[in-house]
Amino acid sequence: MLLLPLLLLAAAPAGAFTPVDLTPATNVPHTRAFAAGIGFQTWFGGPQVTLRGIPFLLATGENTLIRLESGQQAELALPQQPTAALQFLVTGGYLPAPGTLTVEITYTNGFREEHALEVADWNYGERYPELLGRNLEPQAFGGQGKSFYVQRLRLRRTRLTPASLRLTAGDRGTFLIAGVTLEGFRTQAEQLAPLPPGDVAILTAEDADPILRFAAEQLQLYLSRMEGKRPSINEPGSRRIYLGQVPADLAAGPRATLAAVQQRLRPDGFALRSVGDSLVILGGGSRGVLYGAYAFLEARGVRFVAPGEEGEVVPKGTVSLAGLRATEQPDWARRGFTYWPYEFDEPADWVDLAAKLRLNTILFHAPTPDWWERERAVLLPELRRRGIHPEFGGHFLPGMLPRALFAEHPDWFRMHEGKRVPDWNFCPSQPEAVALVAQGAAELVRRNPEPEVFSIWPDDLVGGGWCDCPRCQGMTPSDQSLFVMNALACSIRQVRANAKVVFLSYQDTELPPTRVRPEPGVTLLWAPRERCYVHSLDDDRCPRNREYRRRLEGQLQLFDPAEAEAFEYYLDQILYQDLVPTLPRTIAGDLRYYRRLGMKVIEPLMVSLVPYRSLLANMYLNARLQWNENADTDALLRDLCAHYFGDAAVAEYYQHREAALEPVLARCYEGTTMPPREAARLARRLEESFTREFPAALGVLMRARMKAADPAHRRRLEQERAGLLQTMARAEALATARLPAPTHRPN
Repeated sequence: MLLLPLLLLAAAPAGAFTPVDLTPATNVPHTRAFAAGIGFQTWFGGPQVTLRGIPFLLATGENTLIRLESGQQAELALPQQPTAALQFLVTGGYLPAPGTLTVEITYTNGFREEHALEVADWNYGERYPELLGRNLEPQAFGGQGKSFYVQRLRLRRTRLTPASLRLTAGDRGTFLIAGVTLEGFRTQAEQLAPLPPGDVAILTAEDADPILRFAAEQLQLYLSRMEGKRPSINEPGSRRIYLGQVPADLAAGPRATLAAVQQRLRPDGFALRSVGDSLVILGGGSRGVLYGAYAFLEARGVRFVAPGEEGEVVPKGTVSLAGLRATEQPDWARRGFTYWPYEFDEPADWVDLAAKLRLNTILFHAPTPDWWERERAVLLPELRRRGIHPEFGGHFLPGMLPRALFAEHPDWFRMHEGKRVPDWNFCPSQPEAVALVAQGAAELVRRNPEPEVFSIWPDDLVGGGWCDCPRCQGMTPSDQSLFVMNALACSIRQVRANAKVVFLSYQDTELPPTRVRPEPGVTLLWAPRERCYVHSLDDDRCPRNREYRRRLEGQLQLFDPAEAEAFEYYLDQILYQDLVPTLPRTIAGDLRYYRRLGMKVIEPLMVSLVPYRSLLANMYLNARLQWNENADTDALLRDLCAHYFGDAAVAEYYQHREAALEPVLARCYEGTTMPPREAARLARRLEESFTREFPAALGVLMRARMKAADPAHRRRLEQERAGLLQTMARAEALATARLPAPTHRPN
């Protein structure tokens, strides 16, 4: 691992301590930092010490530490190299409660990301370590009278190069920072180099494509982590794994049998067959072989649940290649999710997790049209070697008609209540406006040659945003939106014949168009955000979903179901106001219904303003059910809990959580209104959950935590408990807000 020391430079508030001059250390970078409103001073390098094998560049006395009072900042230039993590030696200075140190990283390409470190003194952390997170490690700092922590901060953009670091002290007292270290991003070869060679040989064809070569590398990586020995690739070995090929030395009969198995595999399907001490992994294409490699690892106890090594379960021990006979075919041809880049970690890690969950499509829901251009260099190699289809888009449509043009061309913009306004969307009846927007869409496709499907959506509004001028009044919002999408499709297909643009059926465009029909290259993206998620769409007990079913089936009279995509909300925490319900029955029922209609693509939106851990059950279920829509959801949850938490009984926690939130799930999400009487009834039902289901869910987690021997299981259970407590707090707030004010009668 490449660990480079970083010299911290800070300015002290007047009277806090006196800086001293130090002799600069050889080859140690120095930089300049500031405390807000104080002026500049420069600090040079000190000696390097090692704590738990981690080298830190430290100053020699307390008066050389970075000291930040509330609201003050320090800025540091970083050695420009790809970095996986920053490690801090830090303390909060004997605070009565943890303080927050905000860390902002700026990358060389202009990206920024922000983190919050919870910092306290050791006396506090020793009593309440679970409040400070898994990254906390106590370390004594000799001679200072203080106890510091080694806190590791994993960066989101591990494949980019950070340029600078800004530290901002929160409102709870003084922070002392004694050192910061950069942890370099390691390649697989660097990770495996120290391991001794093993007896497993992973064999591919000489002309193997990038996906097959990646499958071999993935097996090499995980078998190394399991056995502690490095398998070879295309070199001799006593135990052999054949990827995508039938062994040449097999007898004619077995060879013919395996060849027939391979021919019957559909795209992405795979077959595992043990042959003596060897294993054959066949696929319906290279991506199927990759999925077969992951399935083999899962058969030996590996599980992929969340991004990065922290979200994986990798058991230790010798891995047997014997006794395997399995064939699997996917139910859905295009399986995926929608990545929302605002709050989630390194997008390349999500690409990696998607392949491990056998997902082959990712819609990148971007904040700006240039997002893909900036991320392409990092993401494209990761997508290609996993065979994942990228889609790209966002609510870009209004921005393609610059609002600055309103002064000169007010007629290009929508009319609202008799006046032209430059706020939302524009006027589809103005050919010049439509032509300018179509030209912008063509340029977007020209600059982004990799995605085949583009989402150039209108404004994100519940109440519309389209035009009601005399020429547009006869067109519904769906008609206006589809009219524009038709123009965009015509324009972009002149740039790339196979490019497609979606018609977003969402909120005011859920009803089918009445006057406009889709042109070639326009596909349906069905986004039923305000539906009921207590029930699946085909559940006749739910009148709300019966209406949504009618709308979708009306849309599919116009659009080709085989190209239509379902943009679902199983992973959207904003929709559920952070309640994060578990939805096994809803997801399973929806997928069966959508496929009966002939739909072949589903991409649930993943949005979260709180940690991803609260979404992991729905993400796992979504992926597994897209592969096999008839899978037993209870068995899937038990398997997830047995491996990830070390106790299959934790599945009861998800059942209690589902029951606790079910009474109000149809009515609790953002933007929904209801009569006061109904609101009060639902709030009371939610309050009832605090006497039954929530305590039961908490009890399941606490019992599992008491039994857990593995630190990883304990940590995950603590994280899940924290997520449940957050959900309970949010549910209580919603219930309180909806209960009527008490009335007091005179005695």
